[in-house]
Amino acid sequence: MKTSFKNTLKVYFRDLKGIVKNPISILIISGLCIVPSLYSFLNVIACWDAYSNTSKMQIAVVNNDKGTTLDGTKLNIGDSIVSQLKTNTAIGWRFVNSQEGNIGLASGEYYSELIIPENFSENLKTITSNSPVKPELIYRVNTKLGPVANKITEVAQQNLLAQIRSSVMSAISNQIFTKLNTYGNKAKENKEQILQLKEAIINLNDNMSNVLNSLNNVSQGSGDLSGYLSAIKETFPNINNGLSQIQNSTTNIGNIVGNTQSLLNTSLNNITLNLNDSESFMNNILGLLKNIKNTSNNSNATVTGTLNQVKSKLNLISSNLNTILSFLNSIEPNINNPNIKNLTQKTKSTLASINNEKDQIIAAINESTSSGKQLSDTTLNSLIDAASSTSNAINNVNSFYSNTVKGELNSISNNLVKTTSSAENLITETQTLNSKIESIITSSSTGSSLAKTTSNNLTNYLNEYRNIIHELASKLSSVNNKDINTIIALLQGNPIVMGDYVSAPFNFKHESIYPVANYGSGMTPVYSVLAFWVGVLLLSSLLKTEPPYFEGIENISIREKHFGKMLTFITIANIQSLIITIGAKFLLGVQVVDLPLFILSSMLTATTFAIIVFTIVSMFRTIGKAICIVLMVVQLSGTGGTYPIQAMPMFFRIVEPYLPFPYGVDVMREAIAGPYWPNATKDIVTLFVFSIIFILIGYFFKKPSLGLFNKFEGKFHQSGLAEE
Repeated sequence: MKTSFKNTLKVYFRDLKGIVKNPISILIISGLCIVPSLYSFLNVIACWDAYSNTSKMQIAVVNNDKGTTLDGTKLNIGDSIVSQLKTNTAIGWRFVNSQEGNIGLASGEYYSELIIPENFSENLKTITSNSPVKPELIYRVNTKLGPVANKITEVAQQNLLAQIRSSVMSAISNQIFTKLNTYGNKAKENKEQILQLKEAIINLNDNMSNVLNSLNNVSQGSGDLSGYLSAIKETFPNINNGLSQIQNSTTNIGNIVGNTQSLLNTSLNNITLNLNDSESFMNNILGLLKNIKNTSNNSNATVTGTLNQVKSKLNLISSNLNTILSFLNSIEPNINNPNIKNLTQKTKSTLASINNEKDQIIAAINESTSSGKQLSDTTLNSLIDAASSTSNAINNVNSFYSNTVKGELNSISNNLVKTTSSAENLITETQTLNSKIESIITSSSTGSSLAKTTSNNLTNYLNEYRNIIHELASKLSSVNNKDINTIIALLQGNPIVMGDYVSAPFNFKHESIYPVANYGSGMTPVYSVLAFWVGVLLLSSLLKTEPPYFEGIENISIREKHFGKMLTFITIANIQSLIITIGAKFLLGVQVVDLPLFILSSMLTATTFAIIVFTIVSMFRTIGKAICIVLMVVQLSGTGGTYPIQAMPMFFRIVEPYLPFPYGVDVMREAIAGPYWPNATKDIVTLFVFSIIFILIGYFFKKPSLGLFNKFEGKFHQSGLAEE
């Protein structure tokens, strides 16, 4: 029998007249239209910005730290942590003693408890010793207070740990550079004397032969000694005044070099840390790219998101290597070492590879977003090959640095300390020599009769100390005046600036490509789509799926009746969707970037759900209602609305592409955050496909299902349990 659209409309308009002419019907239908919106609105309001209220979550802080002293300065890191937490209003920190903390945590008054042990500062101080002990912070959690609360306190713990690490490193580095400032100022005050004494000792060594020849001539000729003594005095410029000052300066230089060695060791360790982090990031990047290649049903949004993750990690690696390169460029001009130059070149080459890979990633993102298709195997293989090559280059840099360059830099540092120590000993011995020479010259001024004896004594003393003077002059000649100026400038750096840099050598910039104003706006698609389904379920529970008797119904076919009643369900479902979406925008203030898409996509989703639910209930009756409830539960868990579908169990990942919920949620997300049209179009088309499939199911299987399920319903009604 041919289906007439005119007869279908007769059934539809009979329902509309039945609603309009009956006040009770108007009241009930109005309630059916409004109730689903209440379900959506209340859930959205409840989670609107829950994370802004975390200050109401109480976490106990117990500070047992007894403190310590560092270079005569009192240090209590526990007090510093407490002071920082008092300025942190993101969490409800409560500062209590041990007993109050334990009772409050057990009773549920506190979600968690932070305990700072009494030896925390003492253990932390050992970082300056040869046997450092890692201090411990104890973080206890009452896990029965709820999984979300546990996650929030876990995030608070991680942020707190990062903040403490940064502040502790900043404080320690500040102390170190403050001490180095003192040494740097002393070194600057004596810089001219240091340089003058250096030149005087070198000149004495260079003119040693002339001095000895002059003394021999005096001894042989028994001439006037005063002229020769004047020549000798001119050969020792600034020695009388310089030696007494330089002895103190040399000791300070030893301290400077020792502290500089400690600072250099910290820098070398930071390089190792940056290279290890870069290796880890590259391994992660390879894993992400291979996952894209091995997963065939990735959506374009998933691929684009993964590629953006890869791009962010490449930026972090680039930042690490730039930091290392800056350090190498700063020391390379002062240290003529081929291995350091080689490491610099390797680092530059690796940076170039990373920049090239970033260009490829950006091109892949543009390809994915513009074409709306899966990335080709050629593109993915090219990205994976580039990442493998870059990973090998970073591994090579790390290996070369750890096995070769780091040892040589440590050796240079140790030699500098050793040289300074030797210089200090030589200067002490030279001071003894100078005292004897001065005594001899003073005695010589009493008369020329002592000329021969005096010249012989001077010659003997100079010959005795000649090797010492030569050794000291050689070592001083190897020290560049520029190195001395560089060391002094480093030691005079701003302690606060240097401490802040050491504690946080790089900044992290967060960017959102589709920003959402708040958590409530982000959850609106999930609760709205769920309300659409709940609304249609309510219709199927309170309204009949078969038309009542009216004049002329005997001439209307089963299919015409079926689609006529379906139009009634679709109409009410669309009214429900309009109330939900317009109310979300204008009553709740939900963020909506594209309002027309938001309204139309909601109406399409509600229409699709009405067709699906009506078809199932119309064909399977009571069993159909149960099927629709089961579908709602499965779709709620498997839609990826709250948690990423990739994090869900395998069953939900398998069924997710065959459920209508995810497409309704995704297209509404596009409207809320800003549409990416290839994805939005795919979701819209898929919802149309679902609608067409169930329209065809109703068209072909409605009539055959009547006989079987009418008998089933009859038997069920005979039990006296079913509603009439």
